[in-house]
Parts: sequence; structure tokens; C-alpha cells
Amino acid sequence: MGDEDRAPGAVRVRAEPWGREIEAPIGARLYEVIRGAGMPLGGACAGEGICAACGVRVLAGDPGPEGPLERRRKAENGVRDELRLACLVRLRGDLTVRAPYW
Repeated sequence: MGDEDRAPGAVRVRAEPWGREIEAPIGARLYEVIRGAGMPLGGACAGEGICAACGVRVLAGDPGPEGPLERRRKAENGVRDELRLACLVRLRGDLTVRAPYW
């Protein structure tokens, strides 16, 4: 899939180790993009930022800075620093991600 095939205002999320690429609109929540593509991603709270089960490692791309809510939820739930909570990441560019259990 080349850049010329990309819809205007869209970004790509690449899920490793499968190499699956998902196109999504800028501003979409990473959690919804991954789950909407039928891929497994933890989330007992359905993406509300409470359970912190949706932690993913960003392998490439810039997910933006963590906000105070994400830092607090990660601390409350013992989530490793290098993981980002997919439910609290809004897409702003292409990302390559991997969940610890994929």
C-alpha cells in the first residue's frame, strides 16, 4: 500500500508481528482502530482509560506526548513506562505498534 493509495486525512497503523496495515482518519483513537479491524486488544473498560489493559509498544511513529490521565492510569495499574494506552492515543500520524501479548 503506497502513499498514493491513502485517503486524504488518513494515517496508517501497522500491527506487528503480522505486518497488517489499517487505514484510519487522523484523530481516531488507536484502541478503536485496532479493535475495529478485528484484532485482539485488551480492554475490560471498553476503551475508557480505566483498566489500562490496552497497552501497546510504539515501534515507529510519533503518538504524541502522554497526557496527565494516561500517566495516572499507567501508574495506578502498574503499566510499564514504554507502553502507551491505546484508548488514550489519538492518531496524528502513521504508527507501528505491538501489544506485549501479540
